[in-house]
Amino acid sequence: MAPKTRKFLKKLFVSLLMAQVSVLGSSLPGQSQAAPAKGAVKALRLVQESSVDGKYELLLSPLGLRIKNFKGGYELYSAAPDWQIYAVRAEAKEIARMPLAQFRKFTMPSFRMMGDAASLGKPLKTIQSADAKGKKTFYQFPGSGRVETGYSGWIEKTEVLNYELFARDMGMPAEVSAIVYRYYNLPHFSGVPTEMYSVIKEGKTIRRGWLLRTDSNKMESVSDGKAFRVPAGKFKDAGLINSQYLTRGISGLADDMSELIDVKRK
Repeated sequence: MAPKTRKFLKKLFVSLLMAQVSVLGSSLPGQSQAAPAKGAVKALRLVQESSVDGKYELLLSPLGLRIKNFKGGYELYSAAPDWQIYAVRAEAKEIARMPLAQFRKFTMPSFRMMGDAASLGKPLKTIQSADAKGKKTFYQFPGSGRVETGYSGWIEKTEVLNYELFARDMGMPAEVSAIVYRYYNLPHFSGVPTEMYSVIKEGKTIRRGWLLRTDSNKMESVSDGKAFRVPAGKFKDAGLINSQYLTRGISGLADDMSELIDVKRK
């Protein structure tokens, strides 16, 4: 073999070896993840609606997530690798935060200060299946029994027989699923929750009332991982995320509605 040929092959071998070491080194256990590279990132945009809180917009990806609460007037951000939760009120230029481990135990406030199914236990039934859109799971939980709902002077008695939850495997990390489930005050299961119903008995009539539904679901490209990180700008530090921070303005709306109902009755 000619000397020039041997020299060329030696350089080629060294280059290939260094490239392999670089790839293996980037995935060594315990190494911190690098910042997301610039470029298009595939993300799932969900518009979901709660019978309690109205509409939300969820942008989910393996790099992070963003949840917009229209009624509450804030957005949640969380990104790999630490997945810390940030609640940003852009108009007020305020930010609050909470570690993921603590958020997993947090009870999200709602328009009625507590979601209908905030204390669900172990499922009575779990059914997994698949369709053209992928894997899905159905969960059935015990209901809360006889309940009384209504405002002052008006009470409605019903019996909640059980709750039904539907989830889909959307290829998201466990951290994304954990945040979304906790945001809806639900136990942590695989996939992402897409629909939820309460099975209600009123007299001899049994009906299903919706609690959560998905209005739209589409994959799209976002510019880069910055979409899941707190936007640039100066924000006042509001400390740890709490119910008062998330429900600012909503409680006042509830009081106004209650007074309006009483006025109409008078």
